[in-house]
Amino acid sequence: MITVILLLFIFLELFSIFKITTMATFELKQTVFTYELGQEVSQNIDDYVICPDRIKKSLTLNLKRVNLNKVGNYNASIEYAGRDYDFKIKIVDTKKPTVKLKKLVYYVNPNQPFYAKKTVAEVNDASLTQIYFLKKENSEELVKEKSYEKVGTYIERVVVRDEQGNASFPMRIKVIVANDLVVPVIKGAEDKVIHLGDNFNAREGVTAYDNEDGDLTNKIVVTGKVQTNTVGRYALTYTVTDSSKNMAKVTRVVEVIE
Repeated sequence: MITVILLLFIFLELFSIFKITTMATFELKQTVFTYELGQEVSQNIDDYVICPDRIKKSLTLNLKRVNLNKVGNYNASIEYAGRDYDFKIKIVDTKKPTVKLKKLVYYVNPNQPFYAKKTVAEVNDASLTQIYFLKKENSEELVKEKSYEKVGTYIERVVVRDEQGNASFPMRIKVIVANDLVVPVIKGAEDKVIHLGDNFNAREGVTAYDNEDGDLTNKIVVTGKVQTNTVGRYALTYTVTDSSKNMAKVTRVVEVIE
């Protein structure tokens, strides 16, 4: 009986030593792991702990509370032998936005608002961004729009900043302020002959473009009406006005025949 008790005691001691030794070899590499916003957070247990291979299969990584798409500090844990080992996942955004400008030279009218967002073709950033001008050269103050009272040439610098405060390098553009006397161009409104009962869409194929405002097709105003069920000649008038109040006007005749 004494031998049995002694053997049981030895077994329990050896088991305790083994457990203590095993637990001592499990260690978090650090208490905070940092990832860049948009970066994939590792699911590999080896990136978080130092431990023998024999116990890795017993570890469970818990990243359920980590929001990969938002900057912040998140609780995470590794479960081992019925115990949670807590650590933090820190999501940061330290990268400057990368920006592609539409062009380097812009023409605006005197006293016409000129918006910084109209200068940018593409922004790459993991966070929400805003587009600005430097208010003055060598100034850190930013504005979203500018206007110019006097005709002339101005140098501006465009800056894109994300919600974490990361800012692109200032990008230089030239702004030429001049009175715009160029009217928009309307295309596709030529005279047309259709047959009685045909379908006819007065806007189909008609476009408008302005040297400053670009595509103005959706601003075209059409007056007149074609009676497709009545033989005759019908006049349609197309007008469009740009931001400088230059108006283009085109009249077309649509003839309905049998």
